Amino acid sequence: SWFVMGKATHSSRLLSFMARPVTDLLKPAYNFGGMSLSQLLEPYVNNWLSTRDNVSALIANFSRSGLATNMGSILNGGNGQEI
Repeated sequence: SWFVMGKATHSSRLLSFMARPVTDLLKPAYNFGGMSLSQLLEPYVNNWLSTRDNVSALIANFSRSGLATNMGSILNGGNGQEI
């Protein structure tokens, strides 16, 4: 029995709540307790990691790309037609 608000209560009178239930087929694998938070967070963490990697690759691509121009003719007084 359990003590609830100072009174002894039989365990059959208590309700069990599961915040994240799973299907009946999977219940033994989860010890009848539902999915863990780490399993629920995995897709969000993977999404964040891929976003972080993609932003890093995007910044690296911008820092490598550039335009090749012949500024010598403009700086020496030319009209800049070769650009």
